[in-house]
Order: sequence, then structure tokens, then C-alpha cells
Amino acid sequence: MRSQSEESRTERSDGVRNEANGGASANNEEEKKVEPESKRPSSNNDLRHETDFQNASESYDFDGDVQLSEEVGNEEDPNYTEEYQDEGIMETEGGLTIYLAQPDNIITPRNETHEEEKKGKEELIRFTPANDVFKSERAKTAPPRPSTELEELRDSKEFLQLEAAAISGSQLIQRSDNKFDLDSPEGQDNCKKFLQDLENLFPSFKIPYVSRSYRSKFSQAYRVLYRDEAISYLPEILDSAQEGFRYLWVNSEKYVFTQEVLLAAENLYTSFCQIKHVIRNIYNRLYEENPHADIRLIISELKTNLESFDLKWAKFEQLYVLELMMIESDARKRIIRAIEMEKEIYSFEIKEKLKGKIVLNCETYNELRKKFVDICCQLNAVANSDGKGRDDLTVDILIAAEGISRRVSNSQSKAVRRLADKIKKSLMDIRLLLRKYDKNIELVDPQLKNNQDLVDALNQFEKTWEKGKEFFLNTKLCNMLIYFSRLIEGASEKHKELLEKIEAIDTDLFVIIPCLIVLSSFDGDDKGLCKAYYPVLVEPGSVQAHYDNTQKMYEKFKARCKDGYELYNIVEESVLDKEPKPSKLTKCKSTLAEIKQLTNDIKVIAIGMQRHQPVEWNSLIEVAMGQLQQHCSLIKMLSEPFSPLY
Repeated sequence: MRSQSEESRTERSDGVRNEANGGASANNEEEKKVEPESKRPSSNNDLRHETDFQNASESYDFDGDVQLSEEVGNEEDPNYTEEYQDEGIMETEGGLTIYLAQPDNIITPRNETHEEEKKGKEELIRFTPANDVFKSERAKTAPPRPSTELEELRDSKEFLQLEAAAISGSQLIQRSDNKFDLDSPEGQDNCKKFLQDLENLFPSFKIPYVSRSYRSKFSQAYRVLYRDEAISYLPEILDSAQEGFRYLWVNSEKYVFTQEVLLAAENLYTSFCQIKHVIRNIYNRLYEENPHADIRLIISELKTNLESFDLKWAKFEQLYVLELMMIESDARKRIIRAIEMEKEIYSFEIKEKLKGKIVLNCETYNELRKKFVDICCQLNAVANSDGKGRDDLTVDILIAAEGISRRVSNSQSKAVRRLADKIKKSLMDIRLLLRKYDKNIELVDPQLKNNQDLVDALNQFEKTWEKGKEFFLNTKLCNMLIYFSRLIEGASEKHKELLEKIEAIDTDLFVIIPCLIVLSSFDGDDKGLCKAYYPVLVEPGSVQAHYDNTQKMYEKFKARCKDGYELYNIVEESVLDKEPKPSKLTKCKSTLAEIKQLTNDIKVIAIGMQRHQPVEWNSLIEVAMGQLQQHCSLIKMLSEPFSPLY
């Protein structure tokens, strides 16, 4: 006798077959009596079947991915039967199809035995071949798997910041001594990028950092390098830490850092090397697939290391910059002293001017200027990297230049007056520069040679004052210079060819100019210049003999001339390689040949003079010629014919 569940299953199967064959009418279905659901017979096996169905659909594992089908069969397939329309189908990629019966309509396969039904496998109708006629799409009904904490971190902006820091850290360039390259442009850029990425990690991971309120004690020159209360890791600070210099040379003085600064520098450099490896290590650990990784512990490790690094950075930055400020203040002491002295001189000048007094001959005024010049010499010794750094220049040079400006007129010597004016101007330029520095002393680089405007002013001061010391403090040399410069100025006004050579600084000048001096010495009008720069002329020997013979030949021609200046002009034109003007003396060819020979002898003496004491001679030429070029340009401009604008 069949059980109630088998009868119920048979009735449902008969109903499905009747519908497939045309079935009964709707009225017959209404008349058909169906027992209430509450009175339907059930068994423990039926309940077990429904439970097993749910468990199997959730946990049954196959070789391939299993998905529930949304469509059942294919109505165009000839093997398709409506008998399977109410059945669920599960297909695997391995070629096997699994049929899952619905809970309310469990269908037993046709070949399944009664013993298998008792084992609770009615819900699994197995294993049709891979070429089974039932082909269907896979249903995607499984909910998405929730992201793990590690996956969420990888998708966050914080992880991108960490990744950027790891990449920039790997791009740091190391030198042969294993320190970081912070000298080359590429090395500086890479280090700056890594430090910026480290800064970005603090707000990203909400890491506290040391307050930068100590920067309020920094000078303006340092405060402009930082951004308010921002972290602002500067590569220059790291460079100082890794080099660990124990002392600095500033303005030729040695400044030694304290032991506290040196220890803080060592700690910072060690911490920087560590944080570079920590960032890389933490990034790799978070990037790897490790289900046992403790994210909070890893992030806590990152925060701890960054806090330690920032603490050591801030400590070194504070100690180092404050000690640098002390060194800089001491290094500027000469500039500060010069500023104070200039103020005192200026105040005295104003007071005396209000009284209507002349301060040039005032002893108090000259004493103040003496102290100021001494300070300028000290500055020149440590800051004038372009010059000699002379510190032996005194106020006597200035006083002598002021006296020459009052005694020597432009008609006597324009070059000498220009030198005197330049001596006074160079000192005034330094005074004006110090007034500019007084407005903001922090703009002055404590390494004074790095201030180019100061170097330029001191270099001009040294050049002009050393010429003044050589010529203005020696009355004899001063008179020689006045005569020498006047001789060149007069010749350039008389001969256009010489004017052009002076403007172009032609090499012929180095023979022509001493020839003019030797020619003047034959008339005793050289102010002793030849004997001063060529003393062998008065010493027994071949040079003296040659000079005496040449002078006798000159006297011989001079006796044949009615005018004493006629021969001088003829020889002067010959020295300049000009054709002499027609005269009784130049009509005879033999006389012209003798004059040519006289000119050659003069050139031999002139070349010997300029080579005997080349340094002293070149200094004389430099003063006369250097101050004369501008004058010659003016003469040439005035000598050109006037051309109207219209």
C-alpha cells in the first residue's frame, strides 16, 4: 500500500500530464477537491527532503563553478518535455547538469530506486552527459562578497599616499659613501619629493606632529622658508644633518657647533634612513595577500615611526637654526660696526654743515673717517673675493685725493683728476650701500663674500685706492703721472691716429708712448721719468752708451733747425708712422733716412724701458690710459664735423 506522500506525488504528476494532453477544463479544476494545506499528510522524510534541498543548494561543491539557472530547457529542442518545466536546473562547466526539484514539487528521477529516496536525495537528479539537451544560462543570484578591511585600505587615498612615499623613497640617489645625493639637481628634486610625501602622510593617517611654534624665534631670513605652522621638511636641513660638519668657516673665522647639535644631527640622519625602509616595508606588507595581517597593528607601527622621525627632525631643526643665527650675528659684526661708524660720520657732517663750517680740515672728522676706512679694509680683507683683499689702505689716500682735486685742473691732467674723483666716489658708494643694509641687516649674507653688491663696491674701492697709494702719497710719482698723462692727452689731441689707437687699445701704443717719453727726455722735459723707470740709462754700460749716442744724433739735427720744436714734431710724426710735413730738413732723402734711423734707436730705448720694470710701468700706463679712454672718446666726438639733424 502506497504512502500518502506517494499518492500526493502521483496526483501532481497526473495533473501535469493531463495539462500536457489538453487537460481538464477550468471548471473541472474548480470542482476538483484539494485538501487544505494544514490537513495534508506529511512525513519526517518530506521535511528532511526540503531541508536537504536548501543545504545542498548552498554548500554542495563541484569541480566547476555552480550557478542556478534562470531558464529551463529549450522548447525548440525535440527532446524537451514539459515534464521538466517546474524543475530547477543547475549546470556546471565540467559538462554535468544537476536538476534541483522545487520544495513543493519534488520529482524523483524515473530510474531512481525507493532506497535512494529514503536517503534524502530526491532533490538532486544527477548526472546527465555534457551534450545534454538541457542548455541554459547561469543565473547570477549570489550576493557580492563584502570587502575585507585590507581591500578597503588598498582602495583608500591613504594607501595611495603611502604608495607615493614608497616610490619616491626608492628613487633617492645614494653616493659612493652611502649618503644621499643632495648636491645634483636630480638628487635635490628626488629628496624634496620624498620629504613632501612624508608630510602628506601625517594628515592622511591623522598622525600628530611636533608644534613648530619655536620658528617664531627664527629671523626673517629663515621664516620666509617655512609655511606658517606646516611641517615643512627642507632638504637643506637634512643635508646639514647627514654631513654632520663639526665647524664652519665664515669670513675667515672658525665657528664650532655644540655637541648637542651634532648629536641631534646624527639622530635625525639615522631616523631618516630608518623611515625610508619602514615606509617600503609597510607598503609591501599591505600590498601582499595576507589574510592574517593585522591592519591596525601595521598602521600603528607606521604612525609610531613617523612620530619619532618628526620629533627628531624638529629637535635638530630648532637647535641647528638657532645656533646658525648666533654664528651669523657674530659674522655680521664688521658690517654692523661699519654701519654704526657711517651713521656717526653722517651725523657729524650734518651738524658741521648747519654751523656753516668746512669739515675737510677738521681733525675730529678725519679721525672718524680714519676709523671708518680701517673697518672698510677689514671688510675688504674677508669679503673681496674678486680682488686682492688688501687691508693696508689708509685715510691718507683719501685726504691726498681731495687735495689733488683742489690743486690740479682738467687742463693739467684729466686722468689724475679722474683718479682722485674715483677714490672719493668709491668710499661714498660703500657708505650708501651700508645705509641700504641698515634698513634690513638680515638681507646681508653672513658669508660676506656672497653679497655681490658689497664685493663690487669693495673691489672698486681697492683698485682705486691702491693706485692712489702708489701715486698720490709719493709726490715725485704724482708729478710724473701728471706730466705723463698730460703728454698723452696733448699728443692725442694733435694726432687723430693716436686718438684712434688709444680708443682701440692698439698694441702699437706700448711702443709709441714710451718713445714719446724718451723723445721728451732728450730736451730734459720728462720730469725724471725715464731715469725712474729705466735707471740703467745713467749707469755705465751699453744701454747708457746707446742712449748717449742717440741723444747726440738728436742734438745734431736740432742744430740744423731754426725752430727747436720743428725736429720734435718731425720725429714725433715718424714715431707714429706718419709722413713728415714738407720742410727744408725733410727735402733731403739722406736726412730722412737719418731721421728714420734716429726713430729706430728711440724705439730700442723705449722697448728696454717698458721691459725693465714691467709691473711698475704697466701700473703707470693703466692709470694714464684707463682714465684717458673716456676723455679720448669725448675729444673724438667733438672733433667730428657737425651734421644737422634736418
